[in-house]
Amino acid sequence: MLNKIRINGEIELLTGLHIGTGGEFAAIGAADSPVIKDIITNESIIPGSSLKGKLRSMLGARYSIKNANGADDDCDEIKRLFGSVDKPSRLIFSDMTISNKDELNSLNVYTTTETKFENTINRLSGVANPRQIERTIRGCKYSMDIIYNLKEEDEALEDMKMLAEGFKLLEFDYLGGHGSRGYGKVKFNNLSAECVIGNVSEDLLGEINDALKGWWYMKYLIFKLIFNTAVHFGNGRLDSTGMTFYADTLFSALFKEALEINGIDYANELYNRANNGELALSDAMPYCGDDLYIPKPVLHIECKEDGNSVMKKKFKNLNYICVDDLDDFIKGEYEPFELKFGKSKIQAKVSVKQDTDNEPYNVGVYKFDDECGLYFIAKIAEDYVKDFKIIMDSLSYKGIGGKLSSGLGSFKYTTEPVLFEDRLKKNTSNCMTLSVSMAKENELNKALDEASYSLVKRSGFVASYTYNKDNGNFLKKNDFYCFKSGSCFKNRFDGDIFDVSCNGGHAVYRYAKPIFISL
Repeated sequence: MLNKIRINGEIELLTGLHIGTGGEFAAIGAADSPVIKDIITNESIIPGSSLKGKLRSMLGARYSIKNANGADDDCDEIKRLFGSVDKPSRLIFSDMTISNKDELNSLNVYTTTETKFENTINRLSGVANPRQIERTIRGCKYSMDIIYNLKEEDEALEDMKMLAEGFKLLEFDYLGGHGSRGYGKVKFNNLSAECVIGNVSEDLLGEINDALKGWWYMKYLIFKLIFNTAVHFGNGRLDSTGMTFYADTLFSALFKEALEINGIDYANELYNRANNGELALSDAMPYCGDDLYIPKPVLHIECKEDGNSVMKKKFKNLNYICVDDLDDFIKGEYEPFELKFGKSKIQAKVSVKQDTDNEPYNVGVYKFDDECGLYFIAKIAEDYVKDFKIIMDSLSYKGIGGKLSSGLGSFKYTTEPVLFEDRLKKNTSNCMTLSVSMAKENELNKALDEASYSLVKRSGFVASYTYNKDNGNFLKKNDFYCFKSGSCFKNRFDGDIFDVSCNGGHAVYRYAKPIFISL
């Protein structure tokens, strides 16, 4: 049975793009080399043939035989995906049109092309020959629509990994002409797949979506935080503290650190990686020695000791379980015991002011025991690991949490592979989130179906003097409700990075993307 899968996405131009018409005639005063345009809208297009040809060329250069003379010398995997003399292509590429005219208009940009003047130099005479090249401006976005004919289910995932690798290779090359002069740098965003004809299992479709998002080249790393000092993690009161912090707190701290290290473009790279699925973060969770702990699943578990009131109380007070005990917990065979990672205490502080009397106050802090601390899981693209560690290095000196100026929250860190990585990669329907997260509006109804979850309210102030332009005082973010880590779902969701600003000078983002572990 023939199944058809539609692959949607967006091609964003990071530099100007030139895909020419191929015509030699140019009217007087017109660009010598115009771009190809849609005859109805007169806007530039990306022909499907241009994208298909470039993807095949890049993959062919990577995987085909050394002395290949043509397409028929491509490897079998490329030929079955893109076609050969005796086999039709499994991929159907549509021409692509600009999708963000309204966004450009809001920036007072009302034309999507520009004319760039260049010179060719005669090597013998040194005489310059000027020419005009039309190109589509950077910032334009094109809607991508590709149909994949799924003929062999056992080959589908391999095909999608191959296609996703082609997208990634193209991001480090160029599309169109004049690439060696900076033209044609593109980025693929929001890649997704849906079955439009036939019947494809949800598990396979989920694996296809994971492959398109590049998760096959993603690494799972554990970052173990070894705190040099006590910590203060806000829970609404200054004189008390939590033991851990959430993924959104970590993301905000990393973004701010990236901004201070190398400016807004460096920070936006962190945001874009997270937004495109190339970076995901869990909440901070406790460890003790080599034992890693995860939140207790929000599930009703039938256990042998259901009639035991003492045991019921122990389960009620249980917040974390060792990841090695997860299966026993789900089976109802787990025996809870008291966990101790450190202790809370009160530190007396004094606020020193010049014109008034000094004011004493109390700060709640948490001090971890030896061999104990917090860890988080990062799902991260291999090519971003180095930059991510640079940001983490800088953050470790500054610290995380509250009262950093008082010397709290400083840490060192180590990295190690995730020994339960299979549980993180396995795309089962029963899963649990390891981070505070929230489904997008179009995902919410499906995510809530047969879900078992707890909600947590996230709030706080915007630590930016440019956000409130009137007097510079810090303003509150909009309150935001998330699924608490430990919430369990039948249907996975992507989540989002939500704007929680409220009439401020700039956007304020709340990270709410999940990392799931299979149950």
